[in-house]
Amino acid sequence: MRIATYNVEWFDALFDDHGNLLADGEWSARHDVTRQAQIEALGIVFTAMDADAVMVIEAPDSHSRRSGVRALETFAETFQLRARKAIIGFTNNTQQEIALLYDPDTLSVRHDPQGDETGKKGDRTAPRFDSVFRIDLDIDSTEDLVQFSKPPLELACKTAGRFCLSHDRRASEIQGAPWVRVGATRSCARPSPTGASSWPRRSGCASVWSATWTRASPSWSWAI
Repeated sequence: MRIATYNVEWFDALFDDHGNLLADGEWSARHDVTRQAQIEALGIVFTAMDADAVMVIEAPDSHSRRSGVRALETFAETFQLRARKAIIGFTNNTQQEIALLYDPDTLSVRHDPQGDETGKKGDRTAPRFDSVFRIDLDIDSTEDLVQFSKPPLELACKTAGRFCLSHDRRASEIQGAPWVRVGATRSCARPSPTGASSWPRRSGCASVWSATWTRASPSWSWAI
């Protein structure tokens, strides 16, 4: 199975509010690169990776007026990628979304946030990433209420062979499969003319792993 992560600078600027690609000669958000040129370069990279799953860093925005899922699935359809379904977890307001594009023929995926919901009052124990963490940050004997500006993407995945990838070891063991911790945080941001030319060098933002999971493996850790 091939899994990749790709930091796409200013991916959001290549889509309109309806998730359609802006494939024209206007300038992209990258210096001296048209939207058409950046879109074509990204299409070449995603096609060449031919991944079962691509964790997209700086994915298109998701909020009440824009759908990152719709934008990514439009991109996948345009370039006929087999990783054609998208999922996003907790959204944020910083244009730094994390999303997964995956092949539904090889993977089943669901958002799998860990921790408890806390409400506005928060909790001293590690809460869910859309909740509030109470901690005295400045040592003034007063607890601060901390909200996460860039929540990681936490997923539970199952391969077509029913191999479970999940944060929850007990749930996976109940299903008779080993467990895998799956998560993603912000990745690197390397400069390149199109946002694509740094792949597949190790120093670039597109990284690819090929992995075969078997029941003989007690556990894997995938933290991108």
